[in-house]
Amino acid sequence: MASYKEWINLTDIDYYTAYLKSWIAFNSWYKIRPEYESFIQDRQIIDEIKDKSDSLIKKHIINFLNGNDFESNSFKQDIGNLHMSLGQAAIYINNRNRPVEPINFEKIATLNQTKSSNETIKGIQYIFDRIKNGQIKSEIKTTSNPPIRLFYLEQDEYNELALETSSAFMSLPDDQQQSCSAIYKNINPYTYYSIIAKNRTEKSKKFKLGNVEFINDTEKISIAVIEILFMLRNALVHGNVEPNSDNIKVYKFAYSLLYAVLQKLR
Repeated sequence: MASYKEWINLTDIDYYTAYLKSWIAFNSWYKIRPEYESFIQDRQIIDEIKDKSDSLIKKHIINFLNGNDFESNSFKQDIGNLHMSLGQAAIYINNRNRPVEPINFEKIATLNQTKSSNETIKGIQYIFDRIKNGQIKSEIKTTSNPPIRLFYLEQDEYNELALETSSAFMSLPDDQQQSCSAIYKNINPYTYYSIIAKNRTEKSKKFKLGNVEFINDTEKISIAVIEILFMLRNALVHGNVEPNSDNIKVYKFAYSLLYAVLQKLR
């Protein structure tokens, strides 16, 4: 006969599995929504959920943030706990063509509406365009008449490393390389921000969630929660998570947040 200790051990919740089951439910929901039917990739749908003002998921999260009942207070506590547990864990992900970085609330991606950047420096014109399907066209030329092309590159997607290691880029003088890299960043498909209150102004208007001081902006916090939950899903399904006590705490709070939102979709 099994001992009581063995039965007690079986009462532990596998939050990795619980989180994946919750994500499957979430995935099933957004795949049948007519507003997302034109999108193929999950990333495209998540960005749409984050950036549309009428997003149902975002509205539910903002309602939790603005609420003061037990359910809302628990939700806010879980966001603070998730932030704290991410700081103690070691969950990394290669996100949006960036180097491998830890998942946290201090670098949240949002869509960049700037698709073209055109600057002239010391008689040299730098032209960068993000066109259809995320393709990039980069050109550097003189402002003389006729102009002389100094650099031209087409890319299937935004990629700073590919730009800076191309032979055409390496042949440019140092000052033009520096200007090229800096202006190219203006058309990055995503911009990044932190939702943790850091400076005096932010702290004076802080929005406390659990024991953590966030910026007082429920829109940005809701976007950050959606982004973090998606990155945690990716890290788990792509095998980037070690099954240890610190990491399972992350998925405990992530599961609780996603579960609360799913209950609003019943």
